[in-house]
Amino acid sequence: MPHPFDYLRHEEYPDAPPIEDYTSETISDSRDETITILTAEVEPGKWVAGYSVFWLNHRHSFLAPSLANGWFDSQRAAKLYYLGFMHGYLRFFTMDNQSAIINAINKYQQASLFE
Repeated sequence: MPHPFDYLRHEEYPDAPPIEDYTSETISDSRDETITILTAEVEPGKWVAGYSVFWLNHRHSFLAPSLANGWFDSQRAAKLYYLGFMHGYLRFFTMDNQSAIINAINKYQQASLFE
């Protein structure tokens, strides 16, 4: 299945280092599995993102925000992109987190009038 929000991502800079000063938003903070989206504004109007997932099996998946992963016009677009990425692997998440991912996508698809 193609990534539904791939159009939101701009060019990648393969040699760019990871951003260490980022903000995080916890999408799901369950006892079993935690999903966090990481974002940083590298310059005005240029956002990067990544994610952190602590899995039910005690493993950890982490992608630091970096221009190497591409950039986005807004923080909302960056979050939506990585939520869409996770949606492609929905079956690997717990049922609670499957719902949390879908709910977060629905939330960020609703553009705010005040954004």
